[in-house]
Amino acid sequence: MSKDEFEVMQLNCRRFALSSLLRDCITRYCNAAYLVQNLTDDFYAMSDNWRNRNIDITPLFPFWVIFCEKYRDQFFSQASLLQDEEEMWSKFIHWNFFPQLVRDDHFVRYLLIAVRLIQSEKVDYATDSLLSYIPETFSLEPPSFNSWEK
Repeated sequence: MSKDEFEVMQLNCRRFALSSLLRDCITRYCNAAYLVQNLTDDFYAMSDNWRNRNIDITPLFPFWVIFCEKYRDQFFSQASLLQDEEEMWSKFIHWNFFPQLVRDDHFVRYLLIAVRLIQSEKVDYATDSLLSYIPETFSLEPPSFNSWEK
């Protein structure tokens, strides 16, 4: 697979991947709301919108584009030597990068504000803040899931 073909593959999977990330953020937020019994209007609206698939994820596209570009720059040439690029990519986003993002309270909140599931006057700030969670370099090591580590 060429680097251009890999880029097209990343573009083609963006809706599925971002929906998966969004689902995980909604789950984390809702679990926290249940835990502290803080079931606000945002909570109920979020549940309804998710159930009805009434969420516009296009505000997340700039985050996705920059993330994919940095990943390709760092790993694409290595991936072809190590294993199937698509398999390595899928494992990286779903087992490594996304779990790290979802563990961060601020990231979850910014993402939910960006897609307008949490009401805020700072939607642009939240959307721009998501970009700060894309590291300069990525690690292929899966994150630790010990609850006391962050």
